[in-house]
Amino acid sequence: MGPVMNIATVIMTFISCVSGLTPTITSTQKVSKFVQEAELKHGRVAMVSTLTIPTLEILNGNHQGIYELSSQPITFQLSLLGVFACSEVSQLLKAYQYPMEPMKWFNIKECHVPGEYSFDPLGFSNTTESLSDYKRTELFNGRVAMLAVFGIIVQELCTDKTVIDTLVGGM
Repeated sequence: MGPVMNIATVIMTFISCVSGLTPTITSTQKVSKFVQEAELKHGRVAMVSTLTIPTLEILNGNHQGIYELSSQPITFQLSLLGVFACSEVSQLLKAYQYPMEPMKWFNIKECHVPGEYSFDPLGFSNTTESLSDYKRTELFNGRVAMLAVFGIIVQELCTDKTVIDTLVGGM
């Protein structure tokens, strides 16, 4: 019964997350905050990717956007990796407890709100009501973007055509 229950829980959680319902994971608050943080980060990356991949394909002609990074010089790849690593380490230091102790891995600080890094230069969240609406919209759009990027990557790998070629060719 154990593995079947775990698989059923994972499937039901996935369905509830995609459909916009709050997931009913019976876990601690710390694990829940970790999952929320991860979902927001992956959603933000996916939202950028849904714009970046087709834009690179338009700018580079008939070159698939998913292979753009590997076609760049190794110095550019390493410098980009360094920028991402510095960004991730700074977020780890802000949000997580001391990560060098194995028992405290993935434990978010009590005062940290998942996805909140005090970066709102355009002032989208002036009130607490607009902030909660903004967060809900960001979470939903991130979920949709994760599915869209997955579809873009699978389509490009299976058909060996760019997304733009597929869209234009299908019309």
